[in-house]
Amino acid sequence: MRRHSELAPRHIMVVGVSGIGKSAISRRLSALGQEAYDIESLPGLFAWFRRDTGERFHDIEIGNRESIKQARWLCDAAGLSALLARQSRPTAFYCGNASNNDELVQLFDTLLLLRVSPEELRRRLAERAHTGEYGNSAEMRDQILSWQDWYDKTMIGLGAIPVDASGTLEETVDAILRGWGAEGRQG
Repeated sequence: MRRHSELAPRHIMVVGVSGIGKSAISRRLSALGQEAYDIESLPGLFAWFRRDTGERFHDIEIGNRESIKQARWLCDAAGLSALLARQSRPTAFYCGNASNNDELVQLFDTLLLLRVSPEELRRRLAERAHTGEYGNSAEMRDQILSWQDWYDKTMIGLGAIPVDASGTLEETVDAILRGWGAEGRQG
């Protein structure tokens, strides 16, 4: 991770498996006047790529486990760096997850990992049924749940600080702001 200087803007990345609440946290932080981005929803920053060829995957089926196994959800690191360079406040939150997180963490001062129990994650993912969101089928929910332990350990290995996200959205955002917001001193 990047070393933070008191004079430099503070870049905080908020990660977690699909369905854990990254987008909701970004929206809530923004509503509270924080600079926060749901980076996966920014046009041109993320795309699916084929694992075998590295080419852009234009016809991916989000609800199809086999299709997902053949793909990587990649963030354009140069595009993300440009977004960070335009940060307007002393502290900003960048919420999202990519297959290339290991390349992205070096851009950030702090990496926060949202965590919930497998039962809570299953409940949250079930709310995606009949939507176009990743994890909207029972098959994909099972796959996400099978990754959860590996993902959390991998992110902690990259320096992520676990954040209990099992409470309400407001409780989780309050914990993030108390620890790492504009007034926070951790990380």
